[in-house]
Amino acid sequence: MIALARLLATLHDEEGNVAVDGVSGFAWDGADLSAEEFRSIADLLAGVGLSGSGPVGERLWSRPSVSAIGIDTTSVAGSSNVLIPEARAKLSMRIVPGSDPERELDALVRHLESHGPWGAQVEVERVDAVPGFRCATDGPAYAAARRALEEAYGKPPG
Repeated sequence: MIALARLLATLHDEEGNVAVDGVSGFAWDGADLSAEEFRSIADLLAGVGLSGSGPVGERLWSRPSVSAIGIDTTSVAGSSNVLIPEARAKLSMRIVPGSDPERELDALVRHLESHGPWGAQVEVERVDAVPGFRCATDGPAYAAARRALEEAYGKPPG
């Protein structure tokens, strides 16, 4: 379990940015949020910092993210002081629009296979590689939605 925890910790640098060589990102050219705005709408607890560095919009929409969405190991209730022979994690990596999903997944697999601590055997099962997308916001449906939001809230949407 500790080897898995150390492996997962290699996925991000000290600031919380993704540290997987070869994954894509780009400079965000859309609307941005201040850290305070994001903290408010994300309902973060007081004292919890934001991960990553740079503009919030860029962190959210034009850089990859990697999350552990599940871990299998001995449960706390059933645990005892014995060696655990195996631990597993399921990861999710959001990739940026325009990037090649297979190439991005290859980079993640390379990272995991080359960062196992203490000679731990790392086995990666590839599941899905799905492209990111970016929607055009200049069409009639978006215009109608903006008008409706402005009418409902009394001010133009941001």
